[in-house]
Amino acid sequence: MASEWIRTYGSTVEEAVAKALKELQATRDEVEVVVERSPREGFLGLWRWQAEVRVRKLSPQELAARREPAEAAAGGDGKDGNADSSGPPPGARPGTIMVHGGRVYVSPSPDDKDELVIRPGDNAEVRVNGRLLDGPHIVHPDDVIEIRALDRLPETIVSVQISDDEYTASMAVDARPGVKYQIINSPPGNTVTVRAEPAGSLPPQPPSVEELEAALAEAGVVFGISREALENVVRTVAENPAAAKEPQPVAFGIPAVPTEDERVELFFDPAVRVRAEIDEERADLLGLFKLSSVAEGDVLAVVHPGKKGTPGRTVTGRDVQVTDPKPASLKVGAGAEWLEDGRTVAATRGGRPTYIRNTIAVHPEHRVAGDVDPATGHVEFDGDVTVTGSVNDSMRVVSRGTVSVGSAVTGAFVEAGEGVAIGRGIVGATVIAGARYARLFQLMGYLQPLAVDLQELVKTAARRKSAAASAGSGGPPGPAGAPAPEALSERSGAYIRELLDHEFAGMAKRVRELYDTVTQGDLQGFEEGALDPDVMQLTEGLYDLVTSTGPLTRDQIADLVRFKQQLDALIQEFHDQPKELFDVSAGFVHNARVLAAGRIVLRTGGCAYSRLWAGSGASIEAGVFRGSTLTVHAGNVAIREAGSRAGAPARIEIVTEGVFRAGLVHPGVTVTIGSRSHTFRTETSDVRVRLVDGELRVLSAGARLSTS
Repeated sequence: MASEWIRTYGSTVEEAVAKALKELQATRDEVEVVVERSPREGFLGLWRWQAEVRVRKLSPQELAARREPAEAAAGGDGKDGNADSSGPPPGARPGTIMVHGGRVYVSPSPDDKDELVIRPGDNAEVRVNGRLLDGPHIVHPDDVIEIRALDRLPETIVSVQISDDEYTASMAVDARPGVKYQIINSPPGNTVTVRAEPAGSLPPQPPSVEELEAALAEAGVVFGISREALENVVRTVAENPAAAKEPQPVAFGIPAVPTEDERVELFFDPAVRVRAEIDEERADLLGLFKLSSVAEGDVLAVVHPGKKGTPGRTVTGRDVQVTDPKPASLKVGAGAEWLEDGRTVAATRGGRPTYIRNTIAVHPEHRVAGDVDPATGHVEFDGDVTVTGSVNDSMRVVSRGTVSVGSAVTGAFVEAGEGVAIGRGIVGATVIAGARYARLFQLMGYLQPLAVDLQELVKTAARRKSAAASAGSGGPPGPAGAPAPEALSERSGAYIRELLDHEFAGMAKRVRELYDTVTQGDLQGFEEGALDPDVMQLTEGLYDLVTSTGPLTRDQIADLVRFKQQLDALIQEFHDQPKELFDVSAGFVHNARVLAAGRIVLRTGGCAYSRLWAGSGASIEAGVFRGSTLTVHAGNVAIREAGSRAGAPARIEIVTEGVFRAGLVHPGVTVTIGSRSHTFRTETSDVRVRLVDGELRVLSAGARLSTS
């Protein structure tokens, strides 16, 4: 019965065989050795195996067969491919040497004169008397010749790759199959070359997990090794050797989390001009860019706190340290300030924000050197704007501060939150000063009567409710004063609806007119500018209330009182405005529209075919006011010459109170103060018109002309 095989390893084949002999307690002649793997050395991340041999001890019968005298005399045992003279194969003749059936057959000549030569060939090994041949050898009768096919053993190469940051190690395994060779026959002759040819393949042997760990250690990988990943590599080599050639991560470090330094987040674009949002349906090619600007109170920047990272460790065992967060370098300049949290910067005024050399500032003025034209684009700025030249056709200048134009405004739109000063004239353009109040002025004709209507509506509803309650209880009617909001209950809704449909139908009509005026853009200047959101919300709320059907609900009744409070606040705001800040000053106005919450002052050329609104008065110091209409909310109007000899119409209206003065008035000029009007029929000089005790008094050169 054959003995079992044992497997041993060594740095060389001889060392592995020696280990097996020691374990089996046998000599080299008493064992059979099979070399499974030749030794391979590791270099630059490549790791090759130790020598591997398989050895078994021969049985007594096998030893006896190996040591038969005939085989010893012939120099071989047949089985191992030794020389054999006991039974030459067919074709053998004296004086020849041949290979047949994996054996060497030597047939010496009778006179021993012929030299027989043997040499090793491809994939074969020849030993003579135990010495390995590396060239031809003359065979002697007593030589012991051993031949053996040299198999190409399977080869398994492991490569280890470490990522640049050393946080990952990957492993690839190239498992190459071996080749089994067999000795081929050669014909008899004086010379024989021992050769072997392929006879099959030797499957590769998958590495063990321990061998893979050894390869990682040789490459310097000592941390984060995943045994599960190594087992997967071994399994892949066994099931799909081609896939094992692709690197697979097998060791994982702990990446360091980088430290986050303090970071400054800007809430504005530091560029002077920034890309504007474009309405695709109404694209304005002159407004593709706009000035970078902010309003007072706008947040300019926030300093976000830093965060210290966490250390890491690489697969090579190197600790990765992290630093402390670096503080942000941010300073504030003029027009900006730190808020209480110490991390937020806000604007203390409107203007152009800048961020230069780690300093945030807000500059209150934007200066255009020359004209505003297609080359500059529109100018929209939350501060003062100065234009040294003109504002040309189709251009727009909008400012929350003042606007100063050195030359003229022609075919353009200019709006200022405060005053407007123009060196020369306004031609075919719209100019608005004190924008919010100028537009609000146009609504006063609706808002003031509505405030009175709402007051009376609430009072009347409360009186009727009180009277009904008194009649039911027999008590006296309640007070007629203005009720508090809670005094109007759900039952008041029916009373209020009845009042809106009958006694206060005029109020409902006025609300509808206000809504149509606002929503349909009937207010002058609204084509270019936007109405304030609070005015829009109030208008829409009133409209929804008066157009609804059925009794008012509790919420609608509360809205009624709230609308009254909002109206009062708007009217009070309009009356309290510092009107001296919102003047329009220009040389002349031709075919244009001018709205000023303060005064309109024309210095050199008068006004022709234009529409003017002013909150606190007007002065046309030179030229003629003709073909135009001027409306003043409250204040005096002084005109050098009104109307024309050709009869061009002119109209001057003072809504509440004020005095009209003119050096010369032509026929066809109409002056209205309050609800009283006078139209001049003849040319009149040194004119003064005012209200006295509700009557319109018209004087000329100290004489009373008429009373209206």
